[in-house]
Amino acid sequence: MQVQANAAQSVWPELEANSEAIRQGTSFLGLLTDQQYGAPVSQLGGQRIGPQFRHVLEHYQSFFDGLKAENAVRLCEVDYENRKRDLRLEVNRSFAIEAAHAISRTMRSLHELKPRTSLLVKREEGLAPDCWTDSSVAREMQFLLSHTIHHYALIGMISRCLGVQPPDDFGVAPSTLRHQRKLMECAP
Repeated sequence: MQVQANAAQSVWPELEANSEAIRQGTSFLGLLTDQQYGAPVSQLGGQRIGPQFRHVLEHYQSFFDGLKAENAVRLCEVDYENRKRDLRLEVNRSFAIEAAHAISRTMRSLHELKPRTSLLVKREEGLAPDCWTDSSVAREMQFLLSHTIHHYALIGMISRCLGVQPPDDFGVAPSTLRHQRKLMECAP
């Protein structure tokens, strides 16, 4: 990966928010038992926490894999559909926690990239096979954060059905949290 220094800003907001989201997810997994991590919830069509968390982790892994593919001839290419779908991440909570730690370590190295670094993202196969869209590192980090929070909200619903209460801010968008704080400040 060619690294471009960003002297103006050592940690940019999208990177910081994603790092916090991964930390929050890893911390939440520490509250669960192995049984809860893999337990299906019949009220939610058999949904389990493990597959949701695997899905989140593999999106980050796909993003990092795309960044590694950069060379002098073409831009980085990120393909979120080409995930490994590693079942160990679904059924082995400890393995998932270790994968999340690896993602955190990789994310710490991204501070050297410029947020506006261009890259290509493969469109969903159903929309246009083998078609790529222009994007940037910061834009994809925004996508990953939104995607992660969405899946954390699902994980929160599943965990509540299993009798595990997630933190109040788990699966809630930062903008929603800011809005809620603002409302609380204005309340009589």
